[in-house]
Amino acid sequence: MADMNDIYEQLQEQEQAKLNAAGLTDVKFRVGWFKVDDHLRLEARLAGPPASQKKARELLSFSKEE
Repeated sequence: MADMNDIYEQLQEQEQAKLNAAGLTDVKFRVGWFKVDDHLRLEARLAGPPASQKKARELLSFSKEE
């Protein structure tokens, strides 16, 4: 069975490739453990200009904006 970190990395590369193909090279897709309040949570996050993030969410079917 694949290591979970390998799976996260593959997902990250796959989704970043979708963004790059759509011309959203200023947006970065990241999967990882992020500190939320006093605990860690596995999340997928976007980084980049807000307008580009909005387009990326539509492309990647993100249903929630935080």
